[in-house]
Parts: sequence; structure tokens; C-alpha cells
Amino acid sequence: MNAKVVVFFALLLLLPQVLAQSIVPAVVIEPVQGTSPLELYPLEVREYRLKVVNLSNAPIENVDVVLSVPEELAFVVDGADKSERFYSFLVLPPNAIEERIFLVKALEESSVPLRISASYGAGDAANSSSTSVLINGGGVDFTSRLGNASLEPNARASAFFSLANNSDGRITNIRAELIPGTGEFVQVTSPAFEQAFLDPGQNVPETEFGFVLGPGTGERVIVMRLFFTDSSGAHVLEKSYSLDVQYRDVYVLLLVAAILALVVVSLYMRRKKPGQQTEGIKVEASVKVEKTH
Repeated sequence: MNAKVVVFFALLLLLPQVLAQSIVPAVVIEPVQGTSPLELYPLEVREYRLKVVNLSNAPIENVDVVLSVPEELAFVVDGADKSERFYSFLVLPPNAIEERIFLVKALEESSVPLRISASYGAGDAANSSSTSVLINGGGVDFTSRLGNASLEPNARASAFFSLANNSDGRITNIRAELIPGTGEFVQVTSPAFEQAFLDPGQNVPETEFGFVLGPGTGERVIVMRLFFTDSSGAHVLEKSYSLDVQYRDVYVLLLVAAILALVVVSLYMRRKKPGQQTEGIKVEASVKVEKTH
């Protein structure tokens, strides 16, 4: 058989695989409620949908999607703020639609539109998609703080919340609550704060929320969340905090032991050093006398 004919039939057999690898899905990023671009307040959290669509009649394998945002935005994962999210789709059947819901938080006000971007591909293909977000002032001053971020297991601690309405209109259905982010070892002991409304210029003074840590050590996340409604609709704002839970007494004892060990070594070296110097001088003197004779 002619060599060219053999190559032709070989390429013909490989053609379906090549075509399948070249097929790229359509990727769409959109808000779950409302239309793009959404207008968010600083610290506001909204749900977005990642939609991956196979428009072909052949399956697509190993589709990877990397979501990214600029520093004014963040993805919320178990209460913590992240700059990237990664999704993988092993197989997309023909004409299939896969969806993932994720949370986006506005960290600070921006004078320009911001992008939630998706980089994706199947095999070696590289493609991108994005949607816009606007962040404006909002007129609501939501502040929160931790009493202490460095805690020991089983410790009792506090977080504090305050709110001021600096807008031109009334806000209603106000609710603030403290919730665990990544901690089965965090128990909130204070009920949610609720108030029917807050007129322009009014404020909620600093309010304390208590919580208790369990026996585990490591990093924990706790979240202060605020709900309210204004003329533009319902909003959810939140601030997250990382807790470093460790046995501090053990570290203090180890530090004290290390300091004492250094002191003992220093005293020993000081006591030993003069004897060594005197011995060296005696040897040197005896050598000089021998040379004289």
C-alpha cells in the first residue's frame, strides 16, 4: 500500500480525537439575582453563577476554570477572603450545562468598573470570559472588630459591631449576627442584634457578641454579618476575622527554658575562658626560656 495512503487513513482515524480536543465550552459569569453590572457597597457579598456549556454533540473532557478578581474584590470561601477560585469538570456530555455558585465580596470603593474573570480551557486550549462589578459608597458605615485575635483553646472572647446611617434615606430590617466561618470549634453565645429601622444620621452604638472556642488548635475564621434594606433593595455586608488558636502557656515555658539554657551556657563559657588563657601563656613562656638557653 502506498505510504501516502497509509498516512491518510491514520489521520482519518485520529480526526475525531483531534476535533474533540479542539472543542471548547462556553463559559458565562452572571449574578444569581439581578443583571450585570451589579452595584455593590463596600463589604457587600453577592452570589454569582459560573455556567459552563458544551455546545457540541461530542463530550468534552478535563475542563479547568480559574476565577480571579482584582484587589478591590474577593471570593468568600468558608468565611475567608480569597483572590482565586478553581473549578474542574472531568466530563461535559454533549449539550450539557454545569453550574457552580460562588460568593463575591466588595472590599473597597472603586471609581472604575471591576472584572470577575474566568480563564478556562480543555486540553491546551486557553480562553477567557468576564463580567463587570461596580462598587460605590452606599452611605452605610459598618464597623466591626475583635477583642483579641490570639486565643487559647476553650477561651471565651468577644467581637464588636457598630453601624451608622450616613445616607439620605431610612434603612430597615437591620440584623447583625456573628457566625463561625471555618470552625466547628467556635460557638457563638450571643443572639443576633435586630432593629426595625435607622433614620439618616442615626447610629447603633458598639454592641458586643460573645463566643467560645473548643479544644482544638489552629486557625479559625469568624464572621460578622449585617443585613439591611434600603431604597436599592436588600443587602448583606460582612467582615471576616482569622483567629490564631494555640496553647500560649506552652510557648511561654519553652521561651523561658531557652533563655535559661542560653544563660547557663554563657556563664559556663565565661568561667572556662580565663583558665584556658592562663594555660596558653604558661606554655608560651616556657618555650621562650628554652630558646634563650
